Amino acid sequence: MISKNKFAGLIILALMLNSCVTVFLPNKQKVTILTNSDDAKIYLDNEKFGEGKIATKKIKKGKVYDVAINYGDDYMQYNDVLYPNLKKSPGYYVLQGVNVPFCFVLYGFYAVWLDSQIAKSHPFPKEVKFESTLKKVLKRSEDSKYVNLTNISLDINDVDKDFVSHYATIEKRDNGDLDATKLRAEKMTKDQQLKAEIREKKKKKKGKKAELLVEEQKDFKFHDVVFTDELLQMLYNGGYMDTINDVFSDNNNSLFIQGKMDGVDMFSISPVKGHSWTSFGKITQTRTSLVWYIKNSYGEVLDSVVDLAFSEKFKYDYKNGSVKKTVGNSIAHSFYNLLEGDLFKKYAKIETDFNPNIEVSNLNKPTGIVKEKVDAAEATVIIKTSKGHGSGFLITNDGYIVTNYHVIASKNVSKTHEITVIDSDGNEMDCSVVKVNKFQDLALLKVDKQFKKAFVCSDQKTFRKMEDVFTIGAPKSISLGQSISTGIISNERKINNNNLIQLNMSINSGNSGGPVFDSKGNLHGVVVSKLVGRNTEGVGFAVPSYLLQEYLNIKF
Repeated sequence: MISKNKFAGLIILALMLNSCVTVFLPNKQKVTILTNSDDAKIYLDNEKFGEGKIATKKIKKGKVYDVAINYGDDYMQYNDVLYPNLKKSPGYYVLQGVNVPFCFVLYGFYAVWLDSQIAKSHPFPKEVKFESTLKKVLKRSEDSKYVNLTNISLDINDVDKDFVSHYATIEKRDNGDLDATKLRAEKMTKDQQLKAEIREKKKKKKGKKAELLVEEQKDFKFHDVVFTDELLQMLYNGGYMDTINDVFSDNNNSLFIQGKMDGVDMFSISPVKGHSWTSFGKITQTRTSLVWYIKNSYGEVLDSVVDLAFSEKFKYDYKNGSVKKTVGNSIAHSFYNLLEGDLFKKYAKIETDFNPNIEVSNLNKPTGIVKEKVDAAEATVIIKTSKGHGSGFLITNDGYIVTNYHVIASKNVSKTHEITVIDSDGNEMDCSVVKVNKFQDLALLKVDKQFKKAFVCSDQKTFRKMEDVFTIGAPKSISLGQSISTGIISNERKINNNNLIQLNMSINSGNSGGPVFDSKGNLHGVVVSKLVGRNTEGVGFAVPSYLLQEYLNIKF
């Protein structure tokens, strides 16, 4: 058994070896969080803290907390941080006064310093307001197009200038005040630029640059970075994603959004000035510079806008990916700005008039026509562009060719790719675009050459369900030109103002624009697309050829 004197001696020794602040200050503290909504649900580090406008609970001191406030399905979640007071508690100074004479003889200033580094000596405010501006979940209206997100890319040309880390301490308490962080961020950016200029001047004074075995890489580029989950959820919650027509999506009433990051600023903020941040943790925030591209279903850029957006504040947590979280959050804020802006609304207005308004073309009826499937090869061509290739076919002997518009479309909405046509003998020739119908994904081209064979483009429907059909094209590679595929016509469908023939046929991307015909050489359609995905094989679609005269406004 330990005697009372020995036990008392152990207590005294423990106090001497430990700070009084460590022993006597409480580990937990009662904190009240104020919000601006009765519907608010408050979470600290992903655990529920309370609900409503006023919520009170005891929490552990000595750390930074992630704060998430959920306002229900109609509003965006708000994120912030709860961090300790900048000043120490009165109890700290009382215990420090006790600790100094008690331990100073043995430890000198070490005891004083040790007390100053105890994180729980900095209490939280008794009340903290998180009265954020409630952002409503953006909802798609009935007269608005659907939205598809293609990718977010990182396009940094100079890492030193465009991907920068900043460090700061909080000089005053401003929980929930994002503008204060913006002002500090701007100030730090200017300071950093000044320091960079001084470093550059010093380098120049040193004389010639040493020869390097491997040049330092300054650019930092990724075509597709993983920051799209929150954006996709935003589109889904707002009804911008077409969840009904998963096969026959309305391409004429869909927008495609691509984002490109060309600048990233990472801000690491210590909650207590002059204090070792490792005792508490850090606050992190990100500012991203993004270019948003609004595209149509052909990948043509309709317009673009540059946006500079801040993330909300989060606790720095390297293990749980706080960097990814803050960058993703800043992108989400920028994406919200895009959807709410006038530019997006301009292009999001739904299309109801599908008249391409193209002039009539009077073409000569072909005299040398495809009469059997063996003739079809001479009336079929490869359409080659700088982005790839597709197929096409003659509807006159003097060089008029039909193909898909998506085969020749470029990123420029008013200009197609330069086109080369390759005939069945492998001869290459220049080609001009006569007209296009983007609503029906069709184009009429012209080459200066006489062809022996051409398909008859009738305005009468002659195909039947379950009929055997063929197509000729160059699947995957130009070297596979004049490849023939066989299949059957499954059905004709009218979806989203488009008539399509459904095919049970093996087709690939290089078949786009190729003819669909029967064993007697009768033209029935233009290959336009196929279904892709798991457990999906041999389902393709074609534009019915009996509508070509109407869609391209041609007469024979």
